[in-house]
Amino acid sequence: MHAPAERLPLPLALTVWPLAWVLHLAHVPGHGVTYAAVGAVAVTWLTWRRHAKTSPHPRMAATEAAMVAAAVGGWLAAAVTSGPLGWPAHLLTWIYLAGAIGGYRWLRHHEAVRAARQRRDDHAEWTARKAEWHRIAHLIGLGDFHLQAVTPTRLGEEMLLTSAPGSELATRVAASSRPYAEKYAHLRGLPYGRVDIRTTEYPGQLVIEVREKDPSVNGPVTHPALDPDSPFTDWFPEHRSIRNPVPIGVIPETGEPMELVLFDDEGGKAIGIYSMTGGGKTNILDVIREAVTAMDDAVLVNLNGAGSGDERAWEPLSLLTAAGLQEDDPGCGRRSWARCAGCGT
Repeated sequence: MHAPAERLPLPLALTVWPLAWVLHLAHVPGHGVTYAAVGAVAVTWLTWRRHAKTSPHPRMAATEAAMVAAAVGGWLAAAVTSGPLGWPAHLLTWIYLAGAIGGYRWLRHHEAVRAARQRRDDHAEWTARKAEWHRIAHLIGLGDFHLQAVTPTRLGEEMLLTSAPGSELATRVAASSRPYAEKYAHLRGLPYGRVDIRTTEYPGQLVIEVREKDPSVNGPVTHPALDPDSPFTDWFPEHRSIRNPVPIGVIPETGEPMELVLFDDEGGKAIGIYSMTGGGKTNILDVIREAVTAMDDAVLVNLNGAGSGDERAWEPLSLLTAAGLQEDDPGCGRRSWARCAGCGT
């Protein structure tokens, strides 16, 4: 339905043989059909060439369409001249049958026709999905919201909903989203915590995030330095620069890198990492330290007054540390940049 021009050979395969017989009985001159075929080839090439530049969907190439038109026009000219049953052993008819069957198989597997078939199936699936949403929307209290788009993610999907002005406020729904999320999770058969509802930057819009998979099922992700077959190898180039963002994790919903910008055209960045005890602050800092030590245009300076253990662990790769700015003091064995309280040195 979305690529009717690519399906023109299908009705032609059924009508060209009777047409050739009628023209042959009417004593139409064969050279006239030949001239018409040449004109049809030129028009076909120009038409498909223009469509290839403007159509957002895959189309048959202009050369392919012109060759199909040339094959049909050439056979029609020969059949009008000698008759569709002409040539020894009705060879023209056998050529017609072979070309029709082969052309049908070729056209059925062509990229343009397959893409049109896929768009038709996607449209039918989308219509069914919207009908399903309208069937269950009132059951979860979101009957005023209409489904606008569904975006697949690596863990599930994100559903974009919109409402008309005067309907329930999106901010009010998002502020008390737990009952709506629980009802939708109940309908989908999902456990608690797999459905979240949030607003967008536009009024009247909601996004329902559905996580059908648990990202922890596949286990931890091995660092590309230890796994040469890791899908994240491209995130760690051989020559790293402070101007390149540092990947500090993976966004579970999309699989894209969670990047941290340390330096850009505006200069260096002041970055703060906040979390509760045991939340992973040291892990994030270790990832950043590892990236900085591998950069050709950056040096690592550790000034950590809270955890000297981290300072000593990264001291061999650091230019300066709060625990190792001076030489070892033989008097007390301590390493400090300040006056030692024990021996006064």
